[in-house]
Amino acid sequence: MITGEPVSRSALCRRSARGLTLPEILVVLVILAALAAVLVPAVINQVGKADVSQLATDLRSIKRAIEAFAADVERLPGDLEDLTAAPTLTDSTIDGVAYPARLRARWAGPYLDRAITDGGSLRTGFGGAILDDFATVTAENGVTYLTVRVAGISLANFYQVDQVIDGDTAAGAGMARWVMGDTLKFLAVPK
Repeated sequence: MITGEPVSRSALCRRSARGLTLPEILVVLVILAALAAVLVPAVINQVGKADVSQLATDLRSIKRAIEAFAADVERLPGDLEDLTAAPTLTDSTIDGVAYPARLRARWAGPYLDRAITDGGSLRTGFGGAILDDFATVTAENGVTYLTVRVAGISLANFYQVDQVIDGDTAAGAGMARWVMGDTLKFLAVPK
């Protein structure tokens, strides 16, 4: 109430000791809910972009590592481990042939700086796992590619990654391919 008289200190203390009224609390909650409605989708969108970026970057890094390995060893690697540790007598190329001693000696890695987990895979965006063993696939143009497989991602996540890698969302064309289930195949390098 405005009366022109100064408010006593004791009146202010009584008011603050009571706390907030229900309408005041409801106004605060409405404001917080409005802020959450604006900020939460933005934060979730940024997390999704980070997963897309991490997976695309990991695949490109593996491609560069394979190319550097092939330049040094003159063979395509059989698995991710060949990129992080020198091939041994028991390791084999993508063709299933053991590396000759003279070519094993040319290994100048590690070509990949992320270690493979005990399960034989490399964790990446969207909780996916880049599988240790490489495979080959022959594309429509007749070229056979060494492929990197990523398991454990959804089709919706694949489309996001495909847009970054190939610039489109065609699941059966380009360097990124969708395999029924939960697997992305990345055609890394021609064989």
